[in-house]
Amino acid sequence: MTNLLKKSFLSDPQNIIAIGVTFISLCALIVSAIQTKVLIEERELMREYSRASVWPNIEIGQDKSQNKNDGSINLLHFTLRNSGVGPAIITDVKVSYRDSIAHNWWHLFKIMGIPDSIEQYIGNVHFNGKVIPIGENITILNLDNNLPLANEFFKRQKGLSMQVYFKSIYGEQWKWDKGKITKLDKFEGLPKEDQFW
Repeated sequence: MTNLLKKSFLSDPQNIIAIGVTFISLCALIVSAIQTKVLIEERELMREYSRASVWPNIEIGQDKSQNKNDGSINLLHFTLRNSGVGPAIITDVKVSYRDSIAHNWWHLFKIMGIPDSIEQYIGNVHFNGKVIPIGENITILNLDNNLPLANEFFKRQKGLSMQVYFKSIYGEQWKWDKGKITKLDKFEGLPKEDQFW
């Protein structure tokens, strides 16, 4: 009886077509699932490539020139450069001298103990909150036109510390500290009282 049912089931062309269509549908479903997995992996690779293609990289440098005779400073300025392949969005800046946090350049001069008798005019750019385009070089502090201040600043700069927090256009975050860049996973920002403006 069972053999008879099998024979009659397989002898009907519509049943064979139904089995074939079911088999083809299962194969199509498996291929579709594999394609979806490959597309997801490909999209993730493209996302990683996109992030890497706009990676900012900041560098902070000091340019100085000294008199050969007495060692006094002839030129002193600090620059910030984005040498990466994407814009750097500066989100937070912390400047401290020894254990005291400075809020701006003039506050820094005060906590460094630079005498009030020295005029404190400077050239500077507010860089906290600024977007630094690719390849841009900005002078964040220029003491070239105030050599008495430049000399006092240079004498006391040991103990000066700066941390610059920046992110890419994709929101990935880094910290520059003493020439070293560290990627940050979760950074909520510095407290307002620690910010350098």
